[in-house]
Amino acid sequence: MINKKVLFGLAALIFTACFNVVHVSASVGKVLFVGDSLTFSGTTPDVGWYGNYGMAAISADKDYAHLLYAKISSAQASPPSLTIHGSYNGKIAGVLSSISSLTSVGADLVILQIGENDIDLSPGDFEAQYQSLASALKGSSSNVRLFCTSAWKDSAARGSRDGSINSVCQKNGGIFVDISGVANNPAYSALAEGHFTHAGVNWHPGDAGMQAYADTLWAAILSNPDIGNPVTPTFSANKDIIIAPGDVTFTITNGTGCINYECKDGVRASIFEYEKSFSCHYAEAGSYTASISCAGTKITKAVNVTSATTPTTPSFSADRDTATAPADINFTLTNGAGCINYNCSPGVGAQDFVYEHSFKCHYAEAGSYTASIECGGVKKEKVISITSTCSPTTPPTGKTICPNTQTTGLSVATPWTDKGTL
Repeated sequence: MINKKVLFGLAALIFTACFNVVHVSASVGKVLFVGDSLTFSGTTPDVGWYGNYGMAAISADKDYAHLLYAKISSAQASPPSLTIHGSYNGKIAGVLSSISSLTSVGADLVILQIGENDIDLSPGDFEAQYQSLASALKGSSSNVRLFCTSAWKDSAARGSRDGSINSVCQKNGGIFVDISGVANNPAYSALAEGHFTHAGVNWHPGDAGMQAYADTLWAAILSNPDIGNPVTPTFSANKDIIIAPGDVTFTITNGTGCINYECKDGVRASIFEYEKSFSCHYAEAGSYTASISCAGTKITKAVNVTSATTPTTPSFSADRDTATAPADINFTLTNGAGCINYNCSPGVGAQDFVYEHSFKCHYAEAGSYTASIECGGVKKEKVISITSTCSPTTPPTGKTICPNTQTTGLSVATPWTDKGTL
């Protein structure tokens, strides 16, 4: 049970800082609401508002935060602790200025409702600020669940923020909650209820709107009970070895919340800006590392840059040296540059090499084979042993070949097709 007298007194004491925090003891979980006046507004007489809760609700227990908190409390053995942060005309920058007081809460569940008052920001600045806030809140606890609401009455005239909110929230492992169905219904506006006269107050949801707002959030929470932190990120390079000068493109293959990258000793060739790929330019030969930082985890990858005039002795590896026919064997260049040819001798090449760092050979029948690469005039070979466990049928050609089966990335046209070429 919230002590309203304590709540109102605390709000009045700290309203001058445009900041309100309410703590309620609980045995299970911590819930944090972060927003603007829709979440909490202290008394603001010049607009005819004398409440200390979500603006335009008729009482504290009628605003969306307290309504949602009541639903959460009733659904578990004991109520969670409650922290509410909001302010009249609240903006993201203001929240970021006191972010440490919010991240220290260690919330299990965070409801992020903000952006309506940031119409003065460019789309890029808005997304950058929202990213800073979302990543800080998502990283504040090991098991925090983040839900981000769309902007109340979002429109092109107000900057169309929902696309950025949705994108950033998902990149940080959160859930975007679309409130537009509530916001665009005139019956849910405070104006329809007639309790207030100021246009700014009436712009907010009334009691019915607050209830619908809470119901929409509650449905989203019930639909996503197990969302957690972003998985450990990984990223790949289109080339591990290049000849200087050259560019390497990196792509994030797993993970969210990636907020930084580094081309150590290389030169940035394209800006990351929270997207999923970037590139680095390397002007000289050497050993380099590229890295990404995602949700607090840094991952690095080695890049080997060689000189075209002094190629290193090439070497390559196979994902396996023996296999049962029919089979595909993947080969990866582990050292060297300037590789201009490969040979599956006499398997079937499944992928062009041409200055890349891997290729594949298909072997349709049992036998001993030699795969090779030629780099900088130096040829290296690797022996592959293919065995058979099938019951072969003798084709008209007199050769014993197992009937064809589908293999990864490559299939033989008929059971009796001899070794082909690319």
